[in-house]
This record gives sequence, C-alpha cells and structure tokens, in this order.
Amino acid sequence: MRERLVAGDSDKEVIAYIHARYGDYVLMRPPLNRATLALWMAPFVFALVSLLVGWTVISRSRRRAAATGFSDDEKAEIARFIEENASKDGS
Repeated sequence: MRERLVAGDSDKEVIAYIHARYGDYVLMRPPLNRATLALWMAPFVFALVSLLVGWTVISRSRRRAAATGFSDDEKAEIARFIEENASKDGS
C-alpha cells in the first residue's frame, strides 16, 4: 500500500489494486455473493454454536445436581452420624 501511495495513486486506486490482487476477502465490507457467503454467515454460526454449547453445559450441570441427591436411608444414616458425633463433641 505504501509503495502505491508513494507512487502517486489515490486511495481508491490503491483499494482497487489490492482488491484486484487479493480478492473480496481483504475488504472491510465484502460484497455478499457466493464466494463470500461464509464470511457473512460465520458470526451467526459461531453465535448459534456458542448458545448450543452453553445450553448443553447448563442443562448437564442441572441434571448432575439433581442426580446427586441422597436417598432416605442415606439421609437417616447421615443424621445418626451427626447425632453420634455431636454428643461425643459435647462431652
């Protein structure tokens, strides 16, 4: 770019030269066509994938939290253990 500007080309001429040499991918706002469709769709695809991953992680963590509850027998055993140890500590 610098060489083109030093050579006396205008901004539009430099942009046209770079566009002709490297294609639509170097433009800040590439035209919407078949070749650049992936450029235009990528942000939406990444956002959708991020939302799906976040939803999956949250739902799995909720299921794990619900699945780690104690049964009634385990709760009774824990209560007995606490009572036995509380009476030993209080002596």
